[in-house]
Amino acid sequence: MARIYPLWMLFLFVQIIRYFIGEGGGWADAQKLGTGESKLIHSPIAIIVMSVTFTLWISASLWNIIPGGWSIQAEVGHYLLFPILRKHGVSRIIRWVNYHNLFMCLLLTLSVSTHVINIPQFAHYAINAWVRLNLFATFQYFLLGVICFYGYSEYKKGKELKSVLESINVSNISIILFTISFFFLPLYSGSQPEALGYIIMMLFTSAGIYRILNLRKIFIFLGKYSYFI
Repeated sequence: MARIYPLWMLFLFVQIIRYFIGEGGGWADAQKLGTGESKLIHSPIAIIVMSVTFTLWISASLWNIIPGGWSIQAEVGHYLLFPILRKHGVSRIIRWVNYHNLFMCLLLTLSVSTHVINIPQFAHYAINAWVRLNLFATFQYFLLGVICFYGYSEYKKGKELKSVLESINVSNISIILFTISFFFLPLYSGSQPEALGYIIMMLFTSAGIYRILNLRKIFIFLGKYSYFI
């Protein structure tokens, strides 16, 4: 909450100020009705409530009131999933993710096929909202991060790499299915190979920054106190 809420609310306040001084912006756009949407969710009170609860993603015309805000909402979603990761083993989580990915392929098909497949309007709206949040695709990066952190922590304790991999206790079939489904699921913007390439590039860059003492302090400060920055 300390890393996200203060700046989140500050930037929301900036959007409101921009609106009242006649510069338009996200707050003005948020009050415009989308096709088939209710006036209720576009009222100022509803917008503030959804901002505070990070649920702006339910509407295509609301989810990016704060520039880049779609990313922050997904970030909060990942944090809310962390207790599940702590309660269940990595092996079980990966198995669930594999099932979920297959289900998402069906939902993604339905989200673009309403002219062919007759589904209720509300169901189509809900599917598109979930696809828009994109948590189903980005969570896998967080899962990879958890696995890498766990493996690295065990390796630093002096365990051999082979025993570390065995301790994660993930079957080869699960790994294969996870890898295939990981690349198969599209991101809302861009593609999985592009995202992975960017992450690898940033890992090398940050490793270089971390070797320079003064830059290291700035780097740690940014990471520790605000994802938003």
